[in-house]
Amino acid sequence: MIAVCSMFKDSQVFHDYKIDQVDKYFEQMKKQSFGFNNIHFYCIEGGSKDNTYDTLAKYKAANLNISLFKDELPSTPVASVVAQARFNTLSRVANQLLSYVEFDKYSHILWIESDLKIQNDLLDRLLACRNKLSAGPHIIAPITLLGTEERCNFYDTWGFRLLDGTLVSPINYPTGIKQVKSVGCCALIDSSLFRRGLRFGDQCFLSLCEQAISFGAKIFADFDTKIYHPSQKCVASRWIDYRV
Repeated sequence: MIAVCSMFKDSQVFHDYKIDQVDKYFEQMKKQSFGFNNIHFYCIEGGSKDNTYDTLAKYKAANLNISLFKDELPSTPVASVVAQARFNTLSRVANQLLSYVEFDKYSHILWIESDLKIQNDLLDRLLACRNKLSAGPHIIAPITLLGTEERCNFYDTWGFRLLDGTLVSPINYPTGIKQVKSVGCCALIDSSLFRRGLRFGDQCFLSLCEQAISFGAKIFADFDTKIYHPSQKCVASRWIDYRV
């Protein structure tokens, strides 16, 4: 079994556009070739101005493999996505969600942002990467691009670092499975790390990866597996295609 952990806020409406991201999240998860019944979902919502929590509650009522929790997220937007206040809040809520997970039940934890577009075989791809590596524990992540296949740029510059600490750019973009310093947005994490106390810190994924390395873990990215994060323009204009 694998546990999938995600946070949700204002996932139904974006700038007056109906986006139904809760439905799209579960539609993608139900298509996973790994098997929906082999996944337990831990979802937390807070601070939404729309009906995100009620929509999540409907999925929980229909599925025994969904656990739903509520927290309070600030409704006031921050000045920047890399603002320290935002990192502090994200880490606090993320760690609150992790406090509910029964790590002994799962081989891995997939931490994933709730608005990503992913392949139907994402879990199988990440597990296949894991099987190619030496004994763990490991953290393995796909590459996150901003936009769609046709219009995209590398995303997650605040959380993704190559082994030498540099950011990924078109100039140094590698291929295959490479060891890196940190990842973000989406990662398959050996559950033994969480049993040892792995948690998000004041720099969110950067801090989590730093702590994991101190526990003896290695972090890898599969540069051949790409997932997509919608830009504000994508969502606001509704031209992003979520079909896999």
